[in-house]
Amino acid sequence: MSLLHRPLFLMLLLFQLAMLLLLIFIDDKILFFISATALILVGIPHGAVDVLHRQHTRFNKLTVFLAVYISVILLYALLWYGWSVLALLLFMAISVLHFGETVFESKQWYHLKPLLWGLLFILIPVTIHMDEAFAIFADMMSMPSIANVQTTFYALSGLLLMVHLVHVFKTEQGKAFVFLLLQWGLLILWFWFTPLLEGFLMAFVVWHALPSLFQQKEVYERSDTANSVVFWLTMLVYTFFAAALLALLAYFFELTPAFLFVLLSLITLPHALVIHNTMPDA
Repeated sequence: MSLLHRPLFLMLLLFQLAMLLLLIFIDDKILFFISATALILVGIPHGAVDVLHRQHTRFNKLTVFLAVYISVILLYALLWYGWSVLALLLFMAISVLHFGETVFESKQWYHLKPLLWGLLFILIPVTIHMDEAFAIFADMMSMPSIANVQTTFYALSGLLLMVHLVHVFKTEQGKAFVFLLLQWGLLILWFWFTPLLEGFLMAFVVWHALPSLFQQKEVYERSDTANSVVFWLTMLVYTFFAAALLALLAYFFELTPAFLFVLLSLITLPHALVIHNTMPDA
């Protein structure tokens, strides 16, 4: 069932509206604290239970699964080291496909609705914060900053948003279309009034990590070995190790936005491959 048809979608809309209203009373430092806390409490945990979905992959044994999972991360890190432009393009493509299929809950990533949703989720904040976003991309690729092409990005974002909404209007129920329209309206306002990093982290948690965590729990509960205690305990244990690794990296390196996004990409690739296998075929 698409997230659009779940009660959770309405709850997320209300939460997004509350966060927008909260911006009136808080400054950027408090927003950074809130977004960082949300990332630790929800963002990291939503990827910490990947091991429970290993039966959906070819690597059912825990040791083999972890070895392959870590190997994918290390190989991707080598790609960043040697061919950073290609690594960035791969990160964008994986993010678009992963974010879109989470909302529409379909393994068929090439369907227009999830593809456009994922693309817009990346494109809109980049368009609104063009200079900052391209500076981060340039830092990630160790290249000079790219010239401002904001007008082109505004036009592309607007065109894709229109196509996306028209397609949803033709294929979904009326209420789902209205909810999606509200979602994009709130998200555009959110990105407009927040800094890029804090705004994107919070949107990532609200519109991806949180619904993904609920979906993963549902997938796990359908398995033969389902145990809610095991699910939450696994999430806590792997979240602890992930947070400890992040703290260790913070001790040795400066956690710049570019460094954080590269780190996010390394985790996203194996996570997205695992979650893709848990999605229904249609």
